[in-house]
Amino acid sequence: MSSRRRSRRSPPSAAAGEPQAALTTTVADELVSRLRALLPPGAATTPSTAQVLEETAAYIRTLHAEVDGLGERLARLMPEEAYQPFGGAADDDAAQFIIRALLM
Repeated sequence: MSSRRRSRRSPPSAAAGEPQAALTTTVADELVSRLRALLPPGAATTPSTAQVLEETAAYIRTLHAEVDGLGERLARLMPEEAYQPFGGAADDDAAQFIIRALLM
């Protein structure tokens, strides 16, 4: 019984840890490959993994800033009544008109 307890507490062997590490690496490589495919063509060389991740992070930050800016713009354009729940059909129409105008 004491040997049974020791076996539970003993650290896993390196061989047991390798498949998990390989799976993580495989998944990461697949995701980076997908990101590379999304990069615009024209690069003379294939970007490194670090470059792909940096470009992706920069693009995501740009998208976040754009969404924040559009949200602020929408808040300025929408009448205050449009924020009230059950504001009525006229308010809904005004809000829809403003959103359509922003998208065009």
